[in-house]
Amino acid sequence: MSWPVTHSVLNHFPIALVIVGALMLLAALVRPMRGAWLYALGSFILAAISIYPAWLTGESAARFVREAWYIAPGAVHRHAETADITLWIVLALGLVSLIAWLSIVRAANAISPAGWLRTLVALLAIASIASVAVTSYFGGKVVIESPILMNPTPPLAIPVPADTTPAVAPTVAPTVTPTPGQVVAPGSAPGGAIVPSPTQPAAPAQKPAQPQTTPGTAPAGTPPAAPTTH
Repeated sequence: MSWPVTHSVLNHFPIALVIVGALMLLAALVRPMRGAWLYALGSFILAAISIYPAWLTGESAARFVREAWYIAPGAVHRHAETADITLWIVLALGLVSLIAWLSIVRAANAISPAGWLRTLVALLAIASIASVAVTSYFGGKVVIESPILMNPTPPLAIPVPADTTPAVAPTVAPTVTPTPGQVVAPGSAPGGAIVPSPTQPAAPAQKPAQPQTTPGTAPAGTPPAAPTTH
């Protein structure tokens, strides 16, 4: 797995954890509950733990794509600068959240940390949300504003795949030539069906041939006449 791919996988964890922690922190501030505070602070601690691998893989990935022809000039630099700021803000949030989390766990009846810790966690959470959002925005622009994606036509160096679909030869129906007095029935099977023409009468049936007789001879099949006596 390359560094750009590894960074693309890891950078979502601190983003999600900061967002979830901020939502739970808002719920804990509106309605103080021990479980909500522990959940919010735990999310911030995990975000601080996961942001360093995401930042480290991002630094390694930047060396591969910073000068690549398919990356817009300056896009990686802007993303890297905001990522550096986000790293320190989220780390500070995780450290303060750890102190606040321990203060709640050590006191059996504590619902929330001390007032100054609540204020500091809330301010760092707001800063983390803003910094993560800006860093994610510039990270997305690295891909979205890539010249290879902005150009509607492929570069000349990239061959366009040819159509490999085999051509299908058209099927030609056999041609039937009707004889005189016949037509091809419309809507019939390919090649047509031969039917008599309605405009021409059918040929009359031929009569059987009559045997020809010569004078003085009886037709064939006629019994001979009886001899006469005088």
